[in-house]
Parts: sequence; C-alpha cells; structure tokens
Amino acid sequence: MNYILYFFLVYWLLSILGVPVSSLLAGAGLAGVALGLGAQGFLSDVVNGFSSY
Repeated sequence: MNYILYFFLVYWLLSILGVPVSSLLAGAGLAGVALGLGAQGFLSDVVNGFSSY
C-alpha cells in the first residue's frame, strides 16, 4: 500500500515541477517489455533444466 502512495507522490511532485511524467511512464513500460522479452528465453531454459531432473 505504501508503494502506491509513494508512486502517486512522486508523480504529483514531478508534474508540479513540469516534468513530462507520461513520457517517463511510457519509457519505463517499453523497458519492461524489452526486459521481459529478453528474459523469456533464459527463464524457459531454467524451467526446462529443472524439469529434466
């Protein structure tokens, strides 16, 4: 619950300072998608390694 409050506090402070928060959120979303797609093969290999024992 505290993380949600901190997120909105930072969002509010950055919007007051004039920082374009929507572009920061879009960039973070794209980075998350890239990280997820990059880790997909690695995690698949890890799961297959555990299931082969």
